[in-house]
Amino acid sequence: MKEYASLQLLLDQGFEAAQERIIYLVTAYMDAQGYVPCRKESAEHTVAFVRTGNGWALFDDCADRNELKAFYDLSRCLTLKLCTRAIGVVGCRNGFSLRLYSDGVLKDVFCTPPKTRLFPPGRLSCPGHAIRWRSVMRENSTIRELSSAFLKARKHPDEGFELLKKILLLDDTAGYGFSSIEDAGLEGVVNLYFHASNRLRQRWFERFLRLPARCSGAAANFSRSKKCRQRQ
Repeated sequence: MKEYASLQLLLDQGFEAAQERIIYLVTAYMDAQGYVPCRKESAEHTVAFVRTGNGWALFDDCADRNELKAFYDLSRCLTLKLCTRAIGVVGCRNGFSLRLYSDGVLKDVFCTPPKTRLFPPGRLSCPGHAIRWRSVMRENSTIRELSSAFLKARKHPDEGFELLKKILLLDDTAGYGFSSIEDAGLEGVVNLYFHASNRLRQRWFERFLRLPARCSGAAANFSRSKKCRQRQ
């Protein structure tokens, strides 16, 4: 499998102003981490999200740089503030990890590889507890089926992942990360751009030199694409 990460936010169609709330919450979270909105050309950190059949899929470029702790912290923050459930997906070369969040709390972890950076320190495996995943299973799926899928995924990650997508509320976006959004051909992707807040200290100097400002505030820190071009 390829290396990637995404967060599958499970919000129903009736969730009011979901896009605007995600933009606000991500911006507020990044502000607390010392980042401010900026234009694409000045971005040091980018978060993208898009509407899916079961809610929203969110992608963070820090996850592609192996900064998974930052991605996990953002996942907890969003599920807490949105009062919802989510499934975090992290893929690596020899398997994948699924993380179940509910209202800001990490409820369970399932990992396929025996020894990788996906595992908590001191543990060799996270087999997953199928019964804890009931709230994110599709209709007519059973705990027994999910338990069997976990077992299959540990032996055959690729086949097991496809089986888990059919049982859990996951769609094809669960197989992509920030660096592969274009490959997915997704419509309506929203990108949020940020850079470190200490860069703003240079702006007084830029005014004397009459240089264009590097940051134009929150209103200009995101963009929406109708459809990412697919690579040939």
